Amino acid sequence: MTEDTDRILRALEEFKTQITAGIETFKAEVRADIEGFKAEVRADIEGFKAEVRADIKTLSDRLDAEVKRWDERFFQLSKDTLVFTRTVITTAAIVAVLTPIILKLVDSPLFTRAIGKLVGE
Repeated sequence: MTEDTDRILRALEEFKTQITAGIETFKAEVRADIEGFKAEVRADIEGFKAEVRADIKTLSDRLDAEVKRWDERFFQLSKDTLVFTRTVITTAAIVAVLTPIILKLVDSPLFTRAIGKLVGE
């Protein structure tokens, strides 16, 4: 029985060695697969980062262009408002200055005679 036991033990040792070698091979293959997967994930992440950066750049450019358009609109509105304000102030000043003169002129006998001649009196 010793011989049989030794043969069984040797067979078990050999089987253990084969299993251990198989496990080591499997572990190496899994590690290689994991490293390959990591490389793919890193490449995907870099691609996504590049896309996000491009999108951010595009949005930034669009925002800058929109800000410039609004600046131009505000400047034009300010300019138009200034022109309108000057027109109103000028008109008010002319009315304020000319109203007393016109009133004096209408009340003058010379104006009354001139209007009478035009009307035919």
